[in-house]
Amino acid sequence: MEKYDLAVVGAGPAGSMAAYRAAKLGLKVLILEEHGQAGSPPHCAGKLSVKAFQEFSLPSQCILNEVRGALFHSPGNLEIEVSKSNPESYIIDRELFDRRLAEEAVNAGAEAVFKCKVKQVDFRPSGGLTVKGSSLEVKVPVLIIAEGGTRKLSRSLGFQRLPVLKGIQAEMEDVSLEREDFVEVFFGWKFSPGFFGWLIPTGEGKARIGLCLREDMAEMSPRAYLEKMLREYPPLKGKVAKARMERVYGGLIPVEGPVKRMWHPKGVMVVGDAAGHAKSTTGGGVLFGLKAGWLAGEAASRLAETGRVEEALRGYQQACLKAFGGELSFTKRARRFLNRLSDGDLDQFFRFLSAHRSLLEVAERRGDTAYQSKVWKPMLKASARLVLEKPSTLKFAGKMLWKILQSMV
Repeated sequence: MEKYDLAVVGAGPAGSMAAYRAAKLGLKVLILEEHGQAGSPPHCAGKLSVKAFQEFSLPSQCILNEVRGALFHSPGNLEIEVSKSNPESYIIDRELFDRRLAEEAVNAGAEAVFKCKVKQVDFRPSGGLTVKGSSLEVKVPVLIIAEGGTRKLSRSLGFQRLPVLKGIQAEMEDVSLEREDFVEVFFGWKFSPGFFGWLIPTGEGKARIGLCLREDMAEMSPRAYLEKMLREYPPLKGKVAKARMERVYGGLIPVEGPVKRMWHPKGVMVVGDAAGHAKSTTGGGVLFGLKAGWLAGEAASRLAETGRVEEALRGYQQACLKAFGGELSFTKRARRFLNRLSDGDLDQFFRFLSAHRSLLEVAERRGDTAYQSKVWKPMLKASARLVLEKPSTLKFAGKMLWKILQSMV
């Protein structure tokens, strides 16, 4: 049985980044991926912030489109536009993106085995772990689990359960789009209970149209909700009247993370969706998954140098919380606030924002899709000024503040 310094389960962005960083630091790394190649089948909307490309050397050939704004649609067919002067996000070919990251990990020295599903992890009495895959068995001192939203392996090892979003997305051609540099967001409990729907232009009249829902809040399958949204949602149905559906796929997104403990004292770290590193407001998790993968790779290197398992793994969690823990905490509370709003509340909220453009201007100046908490304090200050200038807004502002306070509990 060949020995490695580190095994990584999953060749998604978080797993490949962990393997890349650890291999660069001199570790002998093995990636175990259950599918035939990285990135397949796809599970993601494929919208990634420009900041991620600036922070990491990400493959630019994966970029399909640039977006600089969003159109938000309320359940009552009201619309709000928020835009930036420059692109803030890229729309990427997610399958190619994942393959390139896995290739970079291999080029850095990691080995990868595909079609190898890890079914069991045993803790050895003498220390370390035995990782049992469908085609091989390997002994390692430390394991990084980057299995994505299924979380079967991490749950089997006792990691915390999290609420899960079920997502579905259709890739469509011949969509009638007025602008291809704006995404669209569709709110409404009868179409996407507990979350929202979206339209993401990929260029040349093509778009990804999908939604997520909370299973405990839904009455139908994700596919049934998607078909209903395409057929009935007022701002969308005209756009897709002559469109053709190329393929449909889905996935799971754990939210309200991170898990309370991202490591196991016997030598396991969880990263990305396996650790609940997705933002609860949008379900986006690639950037924080990349950060977590990088930090986990460094922690594995420290463990190899010192042999102090708990110190290295505890350091990984502390570094993650410092890097993006506050953001995850904010988005968890923001999602709880949003889920307290009825369709009528959302329509009222849209009318309020439309009537007071100064608040939207704050969102455009200070908003950040990667770090959404940055807009929180400026929006509170702007709202307070608005109430002082226009006392008539106090009733609605007070209602929203009460729902916000309830979400903090």
